[in-house]
Amino acid sequence: MANNKGWISLHRQFEEHWLWNEKRVFSKAEAWIDILMTTNHSQQKVVIKNALYTVKRGESLLSLKSWGLRWKWEKSKVRRFLDTLEKDEMITTKNETQTTRLIVCNYDNYQTLGNAKETVVKPIKPIPQANPKPKIEIPSLREFCLYAESRDNDYKLKKSGIVLKYNAWIENKWRNGFNKPIVNWKTTLLNTLVHIPKEWKKTETRL
Repeated sequence: MANNKGWISLHRQFEEHWLWNEKRVFSKAEAWIDILMTTNHSQQKVVIKNALYTVKRGESLLSLKSWGLRWKWEKSKVRRFLDTLEKDEMITTKNETQTTRLIVCNYDNYQTLGNAKETVVKPIKPIPQANPKPKIEIPSLREFCLYAESRDNDYKLKKSGIVLKYNAWIENKWRNGFNKPIVNWKTTLLNTLVHIPKEWKKTETRL
C-alpha cells in the first residue's frame, strides 16, 4: 500500500513540460496545482496598467479572466471555484483596482524546505552501464607467426622481431607498449608489423 503521508516537491519548470502544456480544459485539481505553481515564492513588485503592486510570498496577481484563459474556463466558473477554495480556507482573495490578489493560506506548508524530510522529486539520472570486460584471446606462438607470415611478404626478414614482440606481450600480461590490453591481437599485430625492422634477419630463430 502506498504511503499517503508526507509531501513531494514539484519544480516550477514542470509548467514547461509537454504533459502540463497539453491543450485541455483544466480539472479543479489541476487548477489548484496551477495556483500553487503560479503563486510568488518571494516578494516582488509588478506593474499592471501603470499601477505598481507589491506581491508578497504566497500571493499572486491575476484577473479572473487571466485564470480563465489558463484553465480554459468561463469567468463565472473561475469565480465559483475561488469562492469554494475560500470557503475551505485554502485561499483568500482581495479585489485590486486592475486585478485580483489571491493569497494561498498556509503557503509555507506547501513550499517550506524544512519539510523536505519527506519525498523530494528530483530529475532521474540514468544509471551508467558498466562496460563488460572484453574477452582476451592469446594465440600460441605458432598461430601468431603463421598469421604474420600470411599478411607480411617480409615475414622471413622480420621473424625474429615478431617472436620477440610476442614474448614481450606475454611478459606484459598481453598488453601493448601503451600498457593497454590487446583485445584483437590480429589487428594489433598488423599495426605492429610495419614497425618491425627487416634487419632482424641476423638473429632469426626457428620455431
